[in-house]
Amino acid sequence: MRRPSLCSVSWTIILALVAYLLEPIFFLEPELHWKWDSLNISETSFSGASGLPITRDHLDFNSQQSGSPPFLWGTATAGYQTEGFNDNSQWFEWESATDEFGRPRIKNHDKSGLASDHWRLFRHDVSLMKHLGLSSYRFSVEWSKWEPQQGTFNQTVIEHYSDLVDALLEAGIEPICTLHHFTNPLWFQNLGSWEKSANIAVFLRFAHSVYDALGDRVKIWCTINEPEVYSMMGYLFTDQFPPAVSSPALAAEVLKNLMDAHVAVYRMFKGLEGGNATYIGFAKNIFQFEPNRRWNPLDRLAAHLITQVYTESVLRYVETGKFRYYQPLAVNMKAENPQAKGALDYIGLNYYSHYHVRLDPTNWARPVDRCVRPDEAALMTDMDYPIYAEGFYRALKRVGRVGVPVLVTENGVADGQDRGIRELWIRRYLYAMACWLFDHIPHPFVRQWRAMKDGVDVRGFQYWSLMDNFEWNSGFSMKFGLMQINVTAPELENKRKLYKGAKPFVDVVNAYNRDYNQGQTASMKA
Repeated sequence: MRRPSLCSVSWTIILALVAYLLEPIFFLEPELHWKWDSLNISETSFSGASGLPITRDHLDFNSQQSGSPPFLWGTATAGYQTEGFNDNSQWFEWESATDEFGRPRIKNHDKSGLASDHWRLFRHDVSLMKHLGLSSYRFSVEWSKWEPQQGTFNQTVIEHYSDLVDALLEAGIEPICTLHHFTNPLWFQNLGSWEKSANIAVFLRFAHSVYDALGDRVKIWCTINEPEVYSMMGYLFTDQFPPAVSSPALAAEVLKNLMDAHVAVYRMFKGLEGGNATYIGFAKNIFQFEPNRRWNPLDRLAAHLITQVYTESVLRYVETGKFRYYQPLAVNMKAENPQAKGALDYIGLNYYSHYHVRLDPTNWARPVDRCVRPDEAALMTDMDYPIYAEGFYRALKRVGRVGVPVLVTENGVADGQDRGIRELWIRRYLYAMACWLFDHIPHPFVRQWRAMKDGVDVRGFQYWSLMDNFEWNSGFSMKFGLMQINVTAPELENKRKLYKGAKPFVDVVNAYNRDYNQGQTASMKA
């Protein structure tokens, strides 16, 4: 076996010392790991989660009393990914595009086509949600259908979404409406889309139209889905999202404009009839970026800079009204919006996993690289990241510091073979959100709700996704659904089938509903 030289050991010690000295400058929270083998994650209970939820009868985010309404268990989808019949957005063009080498932009050259056929099957899907015991549903209005031409609103489409909202309410399911989930009408793209701040006014007109049509019934609104993902995937990489422009300056501008759009919609809705009775937020994606070698100052620097851009630029904006986007030698944008601070009734959290990164200053083409650690190989999902439920806990703690209630607007896993990853994911991530632990060891006398009792005011959880769908540049290859789909099946009941691995989620929801209903009955008798 080759032994490390004295020189290499010395440099390792020096780099570790430098990393230690830089800790106050490049602070990184610990990479938390729990001892899962010693934990019982098969009996996670949410029966004590009273006082956190939102419902139509008691839509009060400030209620912390016992007897408050039930926790919002639900699922999330996006119009483009599930409805089908897409033919008018930048993603529709992307489906037929190829890169400079002639390779398709979408994996396997997939086309969204009917997608999950949710447009035609929404009533059946709502009945399935009710059967699963769900009490909320986050969906998005597909802008390219609602406003197919600039200033022209499609009344048939408006009536469709109105029918969806009515069907949800009739089933006792709270609608959560997302206004922007990655897609733009082609005409908006041709105007320069989010690269131009002047186009925020165009989005406001669309948002106003949606509120006019649905605002008498929809009380929970999600303005923008993952603004940091939209800006970075489309403007830092040339092989992910349209428009595939590698420009840090544009990435910063797009991110700022999306956040300014959120603020503008929030202020506008609050000024409309019934607006003060609405709850408005946006969906923030968090991935932790960990240094691959924690002792290495270069890896720490890379992790720190990515975290500042991806996570902190957005959260600080809503916390302080100040925006900062910094990439060394590329862009240093600073902006301020006095209207931003406080423009939030809740914050949505989309969380999946973490990445390890390392910095190689000799590779100018790609100085930062993602790594998969050997100890996480057995926990890899069908995506390029592992199960890391501890990160969910960390993310909940971070967004909890914003100071408003938290809705988990997305959390789920791709497990196409139903090989047990989905079940393990659900058990671990729900355990991280609300479980009892004492020094990472089950203790019979100390019950500690992990995130929800550690000061995080969690009001609901939307699993991503209700059913398998068109997963953007991954096409249909990634199966995130609670249910698998077969849109060509002649029988309605065979078009959706619950994955075996989804059972723990359904069990937790139904156990919660049972306990909650028993508690309500006991309260009325008392």
